[in-house]
Amino acid sequence: MFVSICGNRFGRSSVRPFGAPFKITDELIMELIEKFEVLREEVIDVGNLMLDNPEVLGRFEQTGIVDKKTAKTIGIVGPAGRASGIPYDIRKSFSKAKHIYERSIEMMTDDEGSVNSRAKVYFKETINSIDFCIGALQHSDFPTGTSNEEKLKLKPNCFIVTLEEAWRGELSHCIITDENGKIKRYKIKDPSFHNWTALELAVRNEGIYDFPLCNKSFNLSYCGFDL
Repeated sequence: MFVSICGNRFGRSSVRPFGAPFKITDELIMELIEKFEVLREEVIDVGNLMLDNPEVLGRFEQTGIVDKKTAKTIGIVGPAGRASGIPYDIRKSFSKAKHIYERSIEMMTDDEGSVNSRAKVYFKETINSIDFCIGALQHSDFPTGTSNEEKLKLKPNCFIVTLEEAWRGELSHCIITDENGKIKRYKIKDPSFHNWTALELAVRNEGIYDFPLCNKSFNLSYCGFDL
């Protein structure tokens, strides 16, 4: 869908200051809604098939557990944290964003903190995200194809931190500007920075055959360990 919107399947160059360098037409909106509706049905079918299968549940349940107390201590974020009972989502947890998402985003949590819990949270959040996208396509204003980047001028000698709920969880950006308003330092903290420790704890005292399950239930960034 990103290819249809901006020409790149990773969405590169799709977010710009003061706008976006592409235009979403009415025809494209209808095409995207149709694709999302098909995708929603496919996700529901596959998710139910997986989570209703006794053999799958036998492998998922009570495997790779990170309890709520441990999750809080090490600061797990995102779906993995919510699967351990931590109700933390940037879209819901900060007042300036809350009004945007309060009607559309339901925070999904589970208490067990197992592979099964993470699978259920991912499943529910995927459906929730698709519904949010369909609603946004039906009721939002869209880019006109201009970004006006020439208007961008940063304040000098400033330090700012912003947070967003990326698909793995809390993603933070830090920018420091110099006396001329130029970027002196830009630092990103990936959600995987916290969650790799969770994976280490999840695989303790587990059989080696459970490692792939635990690993993919977190689905972390291999370059995000030291970001």
